[in-house]
Amino acid sequence: MKKLNIKYWFFVCLVLFACTEDGGDFSPNGSGGTGTAGSFASFVIVGEHLYALNGTQVKTFALSANGEMTLTNELELYASLETVFPYGDMLLVGSQQGVFFLDRTNPARLERISVYRHITSCDPVVASGTIAYSTLRSTRCRFGNVDQLDVIDFSDIENPGIIRSYPAVEPLGLGLRGQFLFLCENGGLSMYDTADPANLEKLDELMFDDAIAIDVIPTDQFLIVTTNRGIYNVQFADTGDMRVIGQITAN
Repeated sequence: MKKLNIKYWFFVCLVLFACTEDGGDFSPNGSGGTGTAGSFASFVIVGEHLYALNGTQVKTFALSANGEMTLTNELELYASLETVFPYGDMLLVGSQQGVFFLDRTNPARLERISVYRHITSCDPVVASGTIAYSTLRSTRCRFGNVDQLDVIDFSDIENPGIIRSYPAVEPLGLGLRGQFLFLCENGGLSMYDTADPANLEKLDELMFDDAIAIDVIPTDQFLIVTTNRGIYNVQFADTGDMRVIGQITAN
């Protein structure tokens, strides 16, 4: 297993967690795009716009070729906002009160579509097709009193609803690649088959020695896992096998 030099760690973090690629057009029957940002991202760049969470607001900035940023919109959601996830022509915003679905058809001016409300808790969220996955946790959350994974159906975007809630052990970040959901829980990384969202199948669990998995960014072939001790590169197979093939740690 290759151990990389620590001097690259900060650069990798900056690139992976500050930016994301455009997820493409939203299609109710499509797989959508998960981008390259982690599920704990509080700001993302999509195309020529930056979207940043600020308390209870989502601020939109236009980015120019010369590096200037111009504030174009402030959307008040009246909730404690935590995470933002770009998805086609939408942004999914996780908050302590629920998951907000925002329309960015006009990328300079977001509009609220709907909200799925849950008990007060911390709430990262990702999506694929018309299904969103959100973790609620008590760990490292001032307001949390439950640990679970919610599966949300937003095929009716005006009225998103719960499909099923699954118990989880200290869940944190999560990510999607194809039909597989990767969830940081119990200190490690779990891999689930989401072919039937109402009956998720756990395929594998990977632990990281003394490190605690915090967030995961799936790519086509690998998983970039951030932990409290650095970043791990994990290879996965459709059969459900995961293994660490590289790491960037402080030691």
